[in-house]
Amino acid sequence: MNHNGIFSLSFPEAKTIIVSGDIHGNFNQLVFKLCIQYQLTDTLLIVAGDCGFGFEKKEYYEQIVRRNAKRMNQANNWIVFVRGNHDNPAYFDGAMLNFKRFVAVPDYSILQVCNHTILCVGGAISIDRIYRINEWNRNKYHLHSNESQENDISRNLYWQNEVPVYDPNKMNAIPASFLIDTVVTHIPHLHIVNYSPKTTLANGL
Repeated sequence: MNHNGIFSLSFPEAKTIIVSGDIHGNFNQLVFKLCIQYQLTDTLLIVAGDCGFGFEKKEYYEQIVRRNAKRMNQANNWIVFVRGNHDNPAYFDGAMLNFKRFVAVPDYSILQVCNHTILCVGGAISIDRIYRINEWNRNKYHLHSNESQENDISRNLYWQNEVPVYDPNKMNAIPASFLIDTVVTHIPHLHIVNYSPKTTLANGL
């Protein structure tokens, strides 16, 4: 839901919060570890960036959701994805990938769970961007050979709009509606959030 222009989600049934990061497309393995290996239930798992969205077609990610929906429903677990630098930002608008158990949230999203109010801030700068750009230039025609046209969610290896986005309007609006106690981010050194000394920072790197 949107609260004064801020995307927010509430998880009243969740009893546990886990923060992970840098799964780089290992979605099936993540669900297996969450639901089977560690037998966690009623748990919200937040992936703090470098989820792996954008390297495959959109249908691939939808298939991942369908494949794992039953297991996630039975365990009553949820996974929220925060944008990293190795992710296509187009997936993180709150609508492109928004399912009951899997949601890719926009920057400056708020999660209310387990008596915590969590601010999610996405983006970072790729240290391997030159390699990725060169690799993409070598392979882009082959990768798009079976796609009708290039668009915002066409497969890629690098996204120029990967960087964190400073939004002063949202930064001003959030404290008026939410009391943030935790920040989940992929940014190694977060300089854009300054709420209080009691704010917990969870970093995906």
